[in-house]
Amino acid sequence: MTEQAGIPIQLKIVSTFKHPGTKMTQEYHRATGSMYYKQQKRFLRFEEVTEEITQTLVKFEGSGGYIRRRGVADMRIEFELGQKTKGHYTMHGHTMPLEVFTSRIIHTEGHDRIEYSLYQDSEKMGDYTIDYHYTEVTE
Repeated sequence: MTEQAGIPIQLKIVSTFKHPGTKMTQEYHRATGSMYYKQQKRFLRFEEVTEEITQTLVKFEGSGGYIRRRGVADMRIEFELGQKTKGHYTMHGHTMPLEVFTSRIIHTEGHDRIEYSLYQDSEKMGDYTIDYHYTEVTE
């Protein structure tokens, strides 16, 4: 397996979320990126292009990992199955501390799913599921 150089991949990202008092919402994004392994940890690196470009790095390690996003807003949230972990969201110089409770992590060939609840100041902001579907790009 390739370390650091990366295997080119195509991604379909499905984000499902439900905030208190609202209906469930789904968003779909496509991206190209790379997957690489370092010290038996798997990383997905890609750019999300919406109104602006956001660089995203996802790390999977056993029953945990993290998502780090850098763009107009910066975010880092950590995952550990069955645990509450710390994170943050920063925009325009203001940082909002977050907590994440990870209820489920699934890894299969070409697909990773993370299910979690997000909290700010002990108040639940919502329930989230992120699915990363990816295929290797062959030329």
